[in-house]
Amino acid sequence: MKDYPVIKFVLLFMTGIIIQRFIELDAIVLVSFESLILILLIFILKKTVTERSFAASLIVVLSIIIAGCLTAELNKVNSFDFPDTLNREKNVFVIGEIKRIDLQKEYEISMLIKVDSIKFNKMFQQIDCEMYLRIRDEKLLMDSIYDVLKPGNIISAIGIFSEGKTQRNPGEFDYNNYLHSIGISGSLTTYKVSDVKIINPGVNYFDNTIHQIRRVLDSKIKSIHLPLTAGFIKGLLLADRSEIDYDTKTQFINTGVVHVLAVSGLHVGYIAMIFLILFGRFNLYLRSIFTLTGLILFMFLTNSPDSVIRAVVMSSVIIIAFISNRTTNIFNSLAIAALAILLFKPDELFSPSFQLSFGAVFGIGAVTPQITKYINSLKLKSKSIRYLFLFLAVSFGAQLGTLPMTMYYFGKLSVVAFIANLIVIPAVGVVVAIAIFTLAISPVSMWLASVYAFVNDYLTISLFAFIKSAGELDFSFARINLFSAFNAITISVFILFVIYFWKKFNSPIAKIILLLIIFLNIFVYSQIDDKELLQKNSLNIVMIDVGQGDSFLIKFPDGKTALIDAGNADQYFDNGERVIIPLLDYLGIDVIDYGFVTHIDSDHYAGFISLIDENKIKRIFKPQLDSTLEKDVRFEKYLRKKHLPISYYHKKYLEIGGARFYILNDPTDKNYSALSTNDKSGIFKLVYRNTSFLFTGDLEADGENYFAHKYSEFLDSNVLKVGHHGSITSSSLKFLNSVKPKLSLVSAGFKNKFGHPSGKVLNRLQNSASKILRTDLSGASILQSDGDSIKIIQWR
Repeated sequence: MKDYPVIKFVLLFMTGIIIQRFIELDAIVLVSFESLILILLIFILKKTVTERSFAASLIVVLSIIIAGCLTAELNKVNSFDFPDTLNREKNVFVIGEIKRIDLQKEYEISMLIKVDSIKFNKMFQQIDCEMYLRIRDEKLLMDSIYDVLKPGNIISAIGIFSEGKTQRNPGEFDYNNYLHSIGISGSLTTYKVSDVKIINPGVNYFDNTIHQIRRVLDSKIKSIHLPLTAGFIKGLLLADRSEIDYDTKTQFINTGVVHVLAVSGLHVGYIAMIFLILFGRFNLYLRSIFTLTGLILFMFLTNSPDSVIRAVVMSSVIIIAFISNRTTNIFNSLAIAALAILLFKPDELFSPSFQLSFGAVFGIGAVTPQITKYINSLKLKSKSIRYLFLFLAVSFGAQLGTLPMTMYYFGKLSVVAFIANLIVIPAVGVVVAIAIFTLAISPVSMWLASVYAFVNDYLTISLFAFIKSAGELDFSFARINLFSAFNAITISVFILFVIYFWKKFNSPIAKIILLLIIFLNIFVYSQIDDKELLQKNSLNIVMIDVGQGDSFLIKFPDGKTALIDAGNADQYFDNGERVIIPLLDYLGIDVIDYGFVTHIDSDHYAGFISLIDENKIKRIFKPQLDSTLEKDVRFEKYLRKKHLPISYYHKKYLEIGGARFYILNDPTDKNYSALSTNDKSGIFKLVYRNTSFLFTGDLEADGENYFAHKYSEFLDSNVLKVGHHGSITSSSLKFLNSVKPKLSLVSAGFKNKFGHPSGKVLNRLQNSASKILRTDLSGASILQSDGDSIKIIQWR
C-alpha cells in the first residue's frame, strides 16, 4: 500500500461515490466543503510538525472523499424532461440521432437513439433523452434498412412506446429504474420498416467504422459456423449475447461458468497472448505497441463494456510497466483500471458487471499467491499436476472474490463450478483462438476457414452439452433465498477479514478456529434482515403479475403449495420461465403440489409448460378434454408424455393444510355442459377457518348466472378473483350480490389492447364497497390469512 498510493486514493474516491449515492449532496455544497478544507490547511501550517502531519493527512483523506462525491454528482444522469404519463402508448412519433446500432437479430433490428422531439396524443414537445428503437418486420425488409441506417443519421420513427419492466413481482430486477439511471427513457417498437425514415443522412464516421467492422465480422461468423457456435463466438468476441437463449444462460449460471459469456479479463488475456505471439518477430517496443493497439481496437469492437475496459487498462499498465522496467502489482493495476472507469462513469461502481469483474480479479490477486506458495512447497515432480493445481488456485480465487455478488444477483451457489471451470475456461480459450484464426484466414481460403469452423462447431456443441449436463445435476447448485445486499456486504467483509489475518495465524489449529468463528459470524449476521414474505402457519396467496393473463400462487399453512394458472408464453416472453420460476426460487419454493389450469386459453395455461419441463409441478388439475379444441389435445398429449398425473374438474373438495379447496365445476349437470369454454373455467372456493377466497378464471355472465343459481349463498367470500380480467362481460350485479367480496383482485396487463378492466366493472365493485387490487397498476399483491382476518402484505 505504501508503494502504491493509487490504491488508497481509489478506495477513498469510491467511498465518496458511495456516500453521494445515499446522501446526494449538491455540487455547490461539495465545492464549499472542499474550499473550507483548503482554508483549514492554511491555519494548520502554523501548528507543530506532528499536528501538521496528522491534520494534513486528514485533509487529504477528506479532499479525496469529497472529490469522489463531486465526481458522482457531476456525472450523474440528469433527470430528463420526459412526460410522466407516457409509460405505454401507441402511435408515438419521435425524431432523433442514431447513437449506436446493434447487430441484427433474426426477429429485430435494435439501436440507441438520442431523441430531441416527441409527439403523442396530438401533442408535440422538445425533449432530451435516449431510447431504444426496435424494428420488427419481414426479414427481407429489415435487411434493406439495416444496410442503410448508420450512426449519426437523424431519423424519425413511429411506433409503440414502452417503459422498461419495473419490479412487478417480489425479487424482480427493476429494469426501468436501471434504464432511467443511465438516461434511457424506454423503447419504441415499430412493426413497419416504412415507419422509420432518414431525415438527415449525416454520419458519425468513427462510430460507423466500428459498426461496419462489427457487421462484417458478424456476417462472416454466421456464414461459416452453425447458429449455436455463431451465437457463442459473437458473445466471446463482439460482446453480443443476444443469440444465446435464456435456457443456455441459465445452465451457465447453474454450472458456475456464466462469467465466460461476459467479455472480460479472461478473453482480453487470450487476445493479448494471441497478439504477442503474432507480433513475436518484432522487438519488445514494437510488439508491445502493436499489442496495446490491438487491445484498444478490441475494446471498441466490443462496444467498450466495463469488464473489457478494466482488463485492457490492467493489461496496458502491466505492459507499460514491463517495457519501462517499473514494478507493479495486480491490486495497483486493478485500482488504476477502477479509477479510469469511475472518473467518467461513477455509477458503474453499483453495476453487477463492474462488481463481478473486479471481484474476480481481486480474489485471484489476494488468494491465488498464497495457494501458489503452498503448491510450490510441495515440490511436485509432475509439471502437469503442478499446472493443474495452479489453475485450480486461480479458479478458486476468482470464485471466492465473486461469491457474495453471485449469490446476491443470481440467488444460486454453484457446487460444480470449481470442477466445471477446469474444463470450460481452457475450452473457451481454444474456441477464441480458433475463431480468430478462422476469421483471419477466411479472406485467403474459405475452404480452410470452413475446416477450422467445423472443429469449432464440434468443440462448442461438446462444451454446451457438458455445461447442460453439469447444470442439470440434482446437486449442481444450491438456491440462496432472501439473500440481500446486506448479506453480500457482510460476507465480503468477512472474506476480507480472513484474507488479511490468514498469514498472521501460523498454527493450522488457529486457522481452523478462525474459519469456524468467521462461519459462525456469517451465519448469525446473515439472518439479521431475513424476513419470510410468506408467513409460516398462515394461508398466503400471491396474485402474480404476468401481464395480460392470470396466475395465483397459494401457500397453505402446512407448507403445501398450489398454482392457479401460469400466464402466457410466446416467442418473445415466457411467464413460466421468466416470472414464475424466479419468483418460486426467491420464495424458496422447490415444487408446486397442485397445478390448476382453469381453461385452455394461452394466457392461463401456456406458462405451465416451462414449469413442467423443470419438474416444478407434481399434479395437474384441468377441465375435461375437449377433443374439438386442438390446443387442448396437444396439451393433454404433452402432459401424458411427461407422465404427469391429471385430474379433471368435478364437484368435490380437497383438504389441504387445514384449509378446504372446493372445486365447483359439475360436468354431470346438463346446464353446465351447455356453457362456453370461458364459463367452464375452473371455479374454486378456498376456505380457511373464517376467511374465504373465490377464484373464477375467465368466468362470464352466463356462467356467473349458472353458479349463482346453483350455489347461491355458498359463493359468499371475503376475496373475489374478478372473472376474465375485469372484462365488461363478467362481474354481473347478480353475481357480485352473491359473492359480496370485501376485496377484489384483478389480473390484467398494463394498458392492454382489450381495455381490461372495464370501467363499468370497476364501478360495480366500488358500489359493492369492495377494495380493488390490480396487477396493471400495482404489480403483484400478497394476501395473508390467519383464519380470522386477511392482511395485505407490503412486499416492496
